[in-house]
Amino acid sequence: MKLSLNTVPARQGRRWLVQGWQVFQQAPLPLMAMLAGCLLISSVLTTAVPTLAPLVFALPPLVSLVYMLATHQVLQKRPVGLAVWQQAFTLTPQRTRAQLVICGANMGMVMAILALANWIDGGTMRGIFELANEMAKGSIEPAASQARLAALQSDPRYLQGLLFRGGALALMSVLFWHAPALVHWGGHSALKAIFASSVAVWINRWAFAVNSLLWFGLIVFSSMLMMILLGLIGLSALVLLMPMFLVMSTVFYCGLYFSFVDSFRFLPDESAPTDQR
Repeated sequence: MKLSLNTVPARQGRRWLVQGWQVFQQAPLPLMAMLAGCLLISSVLTTAVPTLAPLVFALPPLVSLVYMLATHQVLQKRPVGLAVWQQAFTLTPQRTRAQLVICGANMGMVMAILALANWIDGGTMRGIFELANEMAKGSIEPAASQARLAALQSDPRYLQGLLFRGGALALMSVLFWHAPALVHWGGHSALKAIFASSVAVWINRWAFAVNSLLWFGLIVFSSMLMMILLGLIGLSALVLLMPMFLVMSTVFYCGLYFSFVDSFRFLPDESAPTDQR
């Protein structure tokens, strides 16, 4: 099959969110378990073997493809299991190499962005993470931690680095948004997939803008509402914020499949050999 670019209206961005939720409702536990397991492995890898921590940045393209495959299976009324992780690397050696190149490129670009951001913010973000570790260990007084946190956040370089991180990572995601799926279903090379992904997001930018704004508003509203409710009953926000984050992230990943199938049309490959019998 060949893939051709397709243009969708801006309102389709809202539909992607709804469709992701509908798929999530059909298999919530296995879909959430996939993401929870991935987060657990990433956390263990980062903590236990710090030298291998950069490998975590290679996972997002693979995770997005796995969720597209899982969503496809849910729509076909097929169970979702661990075998879905193998599907990304079981078609052809060429496609497997292309997927690994995409994962490696994602890791390299994220590391470059973070390194440049650390230079821009003068290490203030690193200082905040170090302060958080000290607070978790109880090795610093609350008053002193608040003073250090205020000093770090008041540094103008902190905001500059924060804006650079968010903007650069958002732009980078455009390159890889559809790339793994284009390799898997379209047989594209890594470079061609990255280029096609960028073009598809650009021509459907208003739909993606609507989708992003809806997700931003939903996250902000849900977080504020949750914190207010938990504050009224005297519980820590972390009690429900983490499960809420897991649910919303899973719904988001389920919606990726629909943004892909709407952005591309599958066409017969007329150059493929036909049966002459």
